[in-house]
Amino acid sequence: MIGGDMSHIGEKGLNLSGGQRARLALARALYHDSDVYLFDDILSAVDSEVASWILEKAIMGPQMKRKTQLLSTHNLQAIYAADMIVVMANGFVKWFGTLDSFLATPYSKISNPDSSSAVSATSSQKNKGPSTSEFNTKDVLDNGSVVDQEEQRDQTEAEGRKEGKVEIIVYKKYATLAGWSMVFLIFVSAFLMQASRNGNDLWLTYWVDSSSGTNNTRFYLTILAGFGIINSFFTLGRAFSFAYGGLCAAIQIHADLLGSLIGAPVSFFDQNPSGRILNRLVCQESSANSAIQKHP
Repeated sequence: MIGGDMSHIGEKGLNLSGGQRARLALARALYHDSDVYLFDDILSAVDSEVASWILEKAIMGPQMKRKTQLLSTHNLQAIYAADMIVVMANGFVKWFGTLDSFLATPYSKISNPDSSSAVSATSSQKNKGPSTSEFNTKDVLDNGSVVDQEEQRDQTEAEGRKEGKVEIIVYKKYATLAGWSMVFLIFVSAFLMQASRNGNDLWLTYWVDSSSGTNNTRFYLTILAGFGIINSFFTLGRAFSFAYGGLCAAIQIHADLLGSLIGAPVSFFDQNPSGRILNRLVCQESSANSAIQKHP
């Protein structure tokens, strides 16, 4: 891979080919440094030269000494590197034994002895320089016939995030979604609510300043109660209009998000993990609505 062990892998390996997924799974298994390895047909997704390289450098590499390896494969090169061979057909074991015994059975006729050359030379090349086949395999890997550089391009888009004060266009967009008539009602009810509250305070101050034995207490209490009722009415109206406007905006935001998601091209889902999409539709939308409702 272009980025080595720092390459970004999309969700479920979306930007990897089949061969790259097989090699990545093999590398992860080798990093675990286990005592027993079970490889399920990992050579089927690569060509013969890369399969030889994997057998020599990974499966038969120095880090795999004294490790038990079970390899299920149709690749005939691996037969000549096995200590024990098991032939299976239709889910049943047809034969098992060593390589020498295998060559004496009819099953050996399906294999090509020449295919063992890349594997049988492993031990003889430990103290020698790289062979032509090794250079060829390296060229295959370097030239990108197996590792397609286009497929290794980082296809997952980074999540955008803005910091700082909220722009005016955001408030305008939210007001449009809630409805301008509802926004007008919210401002009017909020203004009248505050005005009635201030009127209540002013009337109470006037009552205290002008208190005398001749003043009518019932009159002052009636006016004060009227201000309280009016303030309660406009407070309830402001809360209702704000909640209803927020609900209208939330419905419209969710409808727009869902419509954009349904109409999005397939490449959008390749570039954005499902967790990010669900986070937009559920968590962040809910947080935005609840935060606005709590801070009217």
